This record gives sequence, C-alpha cells and structure tokens, in this order.
Amino acid sequence: MSAGLAAVDDSHRLTLRNSRAEIARLMPWVEGLVVRLGVPPRTAHALQLCLEEAVTNIVSHAFEPGTGHDVQIAVWRDDAALHAEVTDDGSPFDPLSHVLPAAPRDLQSAPIGGLGIKLMRSFAERIAYRRCGETNRLTLSFSVPRPEPKEVGGPQGPEPTRYGDWEINGRCVDF
Repeated sequence: MSAGLAAVDDSHRLTLRNSRAEIARLMPWVEGLVVRLGVPPRTAHALQLCLEEAVTNIVSHAFEPGTGHDVQIAVWRDDAALHAEVTDDGSPFDPLSHVLPAAPRDLQSAPIGGLGIKLMRSFAERIAYRRCGETNRLTLSFSVPRPEPKEVGGPQGPEPTRYGDWEINGRCVDF
C-alpha cells in the first residue's frame, strides 16, 4: 500500500490479467464489495467509475500486446475514507502529471474519449501515484459521509420526527 495509507488486514483484493475481457470481472467484484463494506451509493459510484477507468487505461496502454501481466486491485475502508490501490508492472504513467486538454470550444470540436483522468480527479477525494521499482501504484481515496443519527427511543416504522423529538402523551413535541 502507499505510504501513509496502510491497509488493514481486512483489505479486499482482486487480480486481473491484462486483457479487456478481464475488465468484465471488475464491476461485479466492486458491486459486491461496496455492499459488504456498507459504502453509500455516491461513494460506490465514484469508486466504480475510477477503478474501471484506471484498469481500462492500464490494460489498454501499459503493456505490449500479447504479453502476460497482472493488474492488482486492493480496496479497504478505515474510519476516514474508502481507499483503492491499483498496481501493475506496465509502462510508467503518472496520471497526476498528465496535462488535461483544454475544454473544447463547441460540441463538434470535442474529442471522443480522453476524459478519464479528469473524471478520476473530480470523483476521488485524493489521488496518489508512485513508481516503486518496476511497479506503478495508483491510490485513490474517497470520503465516506457519516450516516445520519438514528431516532432515539421513537416508535418503530416510518415516523416524521427524529433525534428523540417524538410523542409525549400522544402529542408531537419540539416542532
């Protein structure tokens, strides 16, 4: 794991071969993982988008065609955030030093593709890259909003009041 972001023992790992067909295994794995980790939908969407973009770029650009290499993904959650690290032994590529293209003047001049790094930068709370020997390490972190407090001592079922503000003697209070 990257410096300063040590994964705990409950990190979840997936290894994919550098093949476009292998990318199809990524999304079902991530979908099951976000359920197990209790990740809110907005954070789950950001994680899915960024991992798919990173892995697709690695498989498409980091290796010579027909060579056997692996892409490893590790995901873990701590008190502060959800983290994902993608490692590969392909060509060095630092997405943080990549210069983003200028915004197109109009729809006709907009290129197809080429926005993945921009999307990753906007969806991830923090991105870190480092080259360790022959290995690329891309770490993505996503904030996980704290859940709203649950009602204290209220009746079961749907109730419009929260935080202990409910009924006393059949009357709703604190409104």
